[in-house]
Amino acid sequence: MPDQDFTEAVDTLGAALSQCSAVLALRTDPAFARSRGRRLVFARLHGQPLFWRVDIDIRAVTAAADDQYDADNPDARSEAGWSAPASAIENAIAAIKAVARGQADTAENLLRRGCERIGHTPGPIAHAADGITNLADACATGEPRLTRMAAEIRRVTDYLFRPASPGDM
Repeated sequence: MPDQDFTEAVDTLGAALSQCSAVLALRTDPAFARSRGRRLVFARLHGQPLFWRVDIDIRAVTAAADDQYDADNPDARSEAGWSAPASAIENAIAAIKAVARGQADTAENLLRRGCERIGHTPGPIAHAADGITNLADACATGEPRLTRMAAEIRRVTDYLFRPASPGDM
């Protein structure tokens, strides 16, 4: 977008998204939170499936073709408004996808990074499904507004990776 319109586009993004659906969560990547030419924004919209997150990379014309624009600029960085639990719970969701794809190492790395992000020590984990739900629950404990999301992660994880017992049929 034209450089002179960049700030307005960033400032009105939430309102624009709310025209489509209720915005459950809107957060900006801390690496670009104060960039004058690039913002990376993540949104969760009401009524959308767990795996549907909206990622929006807003760039001014001067930053449009430069994927490294402000990547190493400490003045562009800000942790204000960034939620470590909301970020870590996204790792739990990504780990579900990795396990479903047979990428155990990727899932393990995602879970480890998510736990590190919130300072959580999960203890011994027997199965990736346990690690996923453990991380999601820890995120919800740290930030109660994530409780519904953690419950959805548990439902999806149970459905995909935990066999139904004979009494459940």
